[in-house]
Amino acid sequence: INEQYQQYRTVPLRASDESVTNILVVVDNITKRKQAEMDLKEKEESLNTAQKIAKIGSWEMDTTTKKLSWSKEMFDILEVSTDQEPTFELYYSRVHPDDLAFVQESGKNVLSDNEAIRAEYRLLTPSKKIKYVATEGQQHLDNKNNLIKLNGIVQDITVSKRAELELITAKEKAE
Repeated sequence: INEQYQQYRTVPLRASDESVTNILVVVDNITKRKQAEMDLKEKEESLNTAQKIAKIGSWEMDTTTKKLSWSKEMFDILEVSTDQEPTFELYYSRVHPDDLAFVQESGKNVLSDNEAIRAEYRLLTPSKKIKYVATEGQQHLDNKNNLIKLNGIVQDITVSKRAELELITAKEKAE
């Protein structure tokens, strides 16, 4: 059975003395719009699941409005409540102090260079837990080469980075 969605609107029809003489009911079939909304929601849920499994958060900034948006996994990686407004200042507050200058310089390079910038560095959570992340950011230009959008990803690579560091330490001890 195919579900149908309808939207009803009523409009009072008035006489010259403003009394209601009739009521006009307009019925719109909104099935296609509802199906598109459900499909979009399903795709968003699928993307959120994939990002959670891969531990990849994404971000985007409209350079005209300076509005920044983060995916749910981005909030989770940074251990930030989704109630908080995403800002670069908030992001930088989670970067390990020893890596902050490097991260800020990388951010400036994304703005000045028209190529993806890749970097690895540490985050320091409010609970003082150190996380390792791999990041990539890029810019998007309009047909006149004006910067219109920045976007990127942050991947939590803590497990693999710790294994790599342990391997290096074990190798150094063995030599």
